[in-house]
Amino acid sequence: MAADEYSRFTRRTVLTGAAAVLAAGVTAAPPRAAAAAAPTALRAATVRDGRVLALTADEAGHYAIRPVEADAGRRVELGPPLEVSLPERFHPHSIAAVGGTLWITGAVDAGRHRALPGLFRVETDRAEAVALPVPDPIRSGAATSIAPLGAEALAVAVEGGPDPHAALIARSHLALSADGGLTWTDRPLAADLGEGYGTVLAGHDGRLYAVAADGAGDQTVYSGLIDAEIEPVAAEPGAGRPMAAVATGGDQVAVFSDRDGSVHGARYGRDGRRPESAGHGGGRTGEVVAVQGRPNAWLETEDDRVSARGLG
Repeated sequence: MAADEYSRFTRRTVLTGAAAVLAAGVTAAPPRAAAAAAPTALRAATVRDGRVLALTADEAGHYAIRPVEADAGRRVELGPPLEVSLPERFHPHSIAAVGGTLWITGAVDAGRHRALPGLFRVETDRAEAVALPVPDPIRSGAATSIAPLGAEALAVAVEGGPDPHAALIARSHLALSADGGLTWTDRPLAADLGEGYGTVLAGHDGRLYAVAADGAGDQTVYSGLIDAEIEPVAAEPGAGRPMAAVATGGDQVAVFSDRDGSVHGARYGRDGRRPESAGHGGGRTGEVVAVQGRPNAWLETEDDRVSARGLG
């Protein structure tokens, strides 16, 4: 997105349009005090055609998609914004690539403090809207996380609630496509979430992992195949806000969460929690962003530093 294309997406626009989306944490949470010095906040990341791309927001809330480069010390530098044109009333949340296609989830401002789940496909520099299955209980909400599951398969978290004028997360549903977004199936994931934090997704070789949390920070981890049931495999009371789910390349996922202002990690398999660490101890502040489509890869922000893991 060139500056004149993404400068419309200010934090004020989000708060007055897709309003409660940001307030409820459907869009990325504002940086905590420890990370407030970062001039550009990372929202999501993926790898397309071997190139790592990040969805970012600057201090004024302007969004852009930028290439990511990591030096020998794993410090991340962000390149100039890509020339991608998005609709004015669309507020991006996450990105993922399937093959050479870039997918962008988010919320479409529908007026009167209402937001609708939105998904866009980008092949070159133009964004094409894709119709998502939105269940009847979600009358206002957003398409939040997205994860590639294979050569043409992807999963999208569609979240919101029954009030058409308050985009608070009360329910989480999955939209699944095995043919590059041509056709979709949907299934419920979690309900009665209150003002939850939003679902994070990770996928690898057709297996999906999803992590949802309620307003108290009690997490449930789900796992399954795109053509089978997605079932709960673990429950973690008080785990906090799920920030990122990182596929490991096998039948496991690393989940990073914000608990009481610090980052905590845990690892899960299809049969539940694994005893080993997720590779990130507690006590650190900042954010963790999964690199969708790259197993064992994520970006970490702390203070004004952005570091890469698994990109070398």
